[in-house]
Amino acid sequence: MECYVPGLTGANYKWLAIGDTRRAWVSPLTMATGLRQRGNFINLGAIRIETAECNLGGSEMFNPLGWFKPGIAQAHCDIPCGIYDPIGAKIAAQTVQKMVLRMQNLEHPAPGSEIAAHQTFANTFNRYVQVKEEHAERCKEELRILWADYAWPNTDAGEIAGKFNAALKLAGQCKQTVNMENAQNLVAACDEIAAAFWSTKNVEYSDPNAAARYGV
Repeated sequence: MECYVPGLTGANYKWLAIGDTRRAWVSPLTMATGLRQRGNFINLGAIRIETAECNLGGSEMFNPLGWFKPGIAQAHCDIPCGIYDPIGAKIAAQTVQKMVLRMQNLEHPAPGSEIAAHQTFANTFNRYVQVKEEHAERCKEELRILWADYAWPNTDAGEIAGKFNAALKLAGQCKQTVNMENAQNLVAACDEIAAAFWSTKNVEYSDPNAAARYGV
């Protein structure tokens, strides 16, 4: 008696009922493409799929692949390529600052205004909040990558750690509050880290387009 696994059926893969036990059977074609039979389990690359009983009495068949939901591995560069730039964190921090400005300047509808005016206000305000949250987190991610992956030659590890720790905490505070001082301090912290980064490459840091980028 046979029962098939959805997604892996046909000639390449099926379960066979043998006596009171259930064993996995793999065809030579499947074995050639990476599945290997080892005793009573199948090894799919680095993934071990244990054999188990399948439903012989209904239309819904047991699918062991449903157990595995691997996440997506992400990395800046696995070689590594050695290409880093703090400008990503700076732009994210400036975006946080700009959203705080927008939120603080957004006028609330007067009492008694039409419902549409309140809806527009709520929609606009919530969009500002969402962008602020996203870019504060993006700033933190850019900072974590720069801190962890870059070698930071000829620098004091404790001093560098202190700079990043302060900047990461500021990014968290910007998510928690609508505070222009926190946002400005986050931008300044990113500038301080950028200055330290470029000094390791014997380059004097400057960002002459910062004001034009931020706008009004």
